[in-house]
Amino acid sequence: MSTSSGRCLTVFRLRRPMDIFGSVSFSSSKSSTHLRGKSKSDSFHNIDDCLASFNLMLHSDPPSPIKEFSKLLSALVRMKHYATVISLAKQMEMEDKFGEAVDLFDDIVEKGYQPDVYTYTVIVNGLCKIGKTTVAFGVLKRMVEEGCEPNVVSYSAIIDSLCKDRFVTEALDLFLKIKSEGISPNVVTYNTLIRGLCMSSRWKEAFMLLHQMLRANVTPNIITFNTLVDGLCKEGKVSKARDVVKLMMQGGIQPHVITYNSLMDGY
Repeated sequence: MSTSSGRCLTVFRLRRPMDIFGSVSFSSSKSSTHLRGKSKSDSFHNIDDCLASFNLMLHSDPPSPIKEFSKLLSALVRMKHYATVISLAKQMEMEDKFGEAVDLFDDIVEKGYQPDVYTYTVIVNGLCKIGKTTVAFGVLKRMVEEGCEPNVVSYSAIIDSLCKDRFVTEALDLFLKIKSEGISPNVVTYNTLIRGLCMSSRWKEAFMLLHQMLRANVTPNIITFNTLVDGLCKEGKVSKARDVVKLMMQGGIQPHVITYNSLMDGY
């Protein structure tokens, strides 16, 4: 990894692109036109040009065409700034512009970039967010084949995607699989599954999972309890929802406005 790539990766993890280029006046028509002109050409000669143009494109109104992002990322691949490509892909994921970045993943691997668990997790999470759960599974398989062990974040992204697609049984199967492999689910994993079970009206399993969560010393949070309360109230089970609120308060978590709104909607 080059020094500049490593530096950019660190910066982009900590700060949004607009913060980095605060010295550039995007309200200035001159500088905006200059950068926009660069974003619509293939003539990126250095990483600063790429990053400045990426920042403008990501926040432009109307949005820049996806093909312009592809040109920019391809230029970074040619310059062998592979870590920066992954870092920018993460930003595109946050802005729902991830699809094009995925297409370059195989390319940068073929050119010698060795993905780590962070890189793979960015790709897996992004694929899940754009509804490509099957492809994300393929990336996980490849990850294992390359000797890079997926972590709980990687698996939680797929579990979340499966639950959103109403494949809750498959999500539970994956949950059991990762536990058998010694990977400890975290509060996000449990919350995702509890939400999926509630959406499918599988209340008994949802509460079993809550108790399993407690036995595993994973502390439920406000999201855990609000998910249960909201789901129960939508099914007209207000009495059980109130029991959950009592359990929540016994655990030292105070009801939130969302909790009370759910209870009111249940009556």
